[in-house]
Amino acid sequence: SHLNVDRRKDRLKLAKAHRNWSVTDWKRVISSDETKINLLESDGIQYTWKEGGQPDQSHNIKETRRRQKSLMVWGCMTSLGVGYACRVYDGTMKAADYVHILSTTYKDILAYYDSKNKDVVFQQDDWPAQSPDLNPIEHLWHHVKIRLGAYETRAKNVKELWERFDYEWNQFIIEDLEPYYDSMPDRVLACIKNKCNNTGY
Repeated sequence: SHLNVDRRKDRLKLAKAHRNWSVTDWKRVISSDETKINLLESDGIQYTWKEGGQPDQSHNIKETRRRQKSLMVWGCMTSLGVGYACRVYDGTMKAADYVHILSTTYKDILAYYDSKNKDVVFQQDDWPAQSPDLNPIEHLWHHVKIRLGAYETRAKNVKELWERFDYEWNQFIIEDLEPYYDSMPDRVLACIKNKCNNTGY
């Protein structure tokens, strides 16, 4: 799909800066991002329930929207596996929340994988937006949401949604992540060749 001029400029800047990176270079990158998962919807559609096969009434739709809650999650991925997912309780990532995550969760992730700050490249959420081809963690969010949508019953509340998310997130193994790191040099070159529109990766 075509992106606006500013998006393409951001993508071109990043792609040119990393055009000579090898797979080994990319495997030093820790990719991080946040995502929101709605409790009553997964695709922008407001779901309502009908009783006895009767058509939905307007007050049912309004009530569903009023009650709609969501789960905000921060996470990261490394070439050795995913990092700890972190639930953002107020539903919005504030500066203080982010600082806390970096000083606790992120440090725990480095320790778990026996990594040092000087040995990794931490890719934060200022990476070009709308760029899943250049930010592999966006693919992981997509896969987790598909898995959550496959449950036979809806999560009863945000707590249960978080528990399901945390379980599914921790099912990712190195073999799931390797293709994204291995393909990053090709993704960057494809971005440049495609005039920094999305590449289809």
